[in-house]
Amino acid sequence: MGIDVFTNPEVQKMIFRTELSFSYNSPKFQYMVAGSGANINQTYSFDQYTATVTPQIMLNLYNKNNFKIYMDGGIGLNLSAYSNTHLSKGTASDLQSFWVNFPVQAGIMINKKAEISLTYESTASLVNYFDYFGVSTQYLSVGVRYLLSTH
Repeated sequence: MGIDVFTNPEVQKMIFRTELSFSYNSPKFQYMVAGSGANINQTYSFDQYTATVTPQIMLNLYNKNNFKIYMDGGIGLNLSAYSNTHLSKGTASDLQSFWVNFPVQAGIMINKKAEISLTYESTASLVNYFDYFGVSTQYLSVGVRYLLSTH
């Protein structure tokens, strides 16, 4: 869910948008480590619950009354909680509870109400230590939104 603040509600050329989202992720990473005489299979797995606030600036590049093409960018402020952590290296406290990413989005808006978008979110580290094997997140998504009111 979110809120849009229009610099001019009639034209809707520039929009300040803030979104609030909740997500669940359950990754499992397996990798091989060379041991003394044999390869050792290592595993990271955990459940991640994340609340994200994403303030953004949206600019309509093509701006007609019933059809708009836009680009936007912002910052994702993420607060995560973890459970079921199984780490071959490190501890559960190594997983970041607060982390930041930078989404970039392109989309179309039809009749000032319906929106279809493609979002890329930059790589963000989820661990407190930096070594040869880090845990990070990065994604590409397709979204559909509907604007309830312009007042």
